[in-house]
Amino acid sequence: PPLTSALFIRAMSLRALGRDQEAQNDIDRLMSLSPHYSYERAAAAHIFIERGDTTRALALLNQAVQVQPG
Repeated sequence: PPLTSALFIRAMSLRALGRDQEAQNDIDRLMSLSPHYSYERAAAAHIFIERGDTTRALALLNQAVQVQPG
């Protein structure tokens, strides 16, 4: 859907600008709107890796694989 695509693009743009909390807010919204979309989980994982929260990052990456294996 167009809204999820726009939110994903905005989240990645915000992340590139170093505005991680705003990017995370968009990613959280994406996960609630489209629970079967793995890309936002992977994007969120990268933000948590950069913050040093590898436990949460790994959990999100595992969710991404479960949502969209292969």
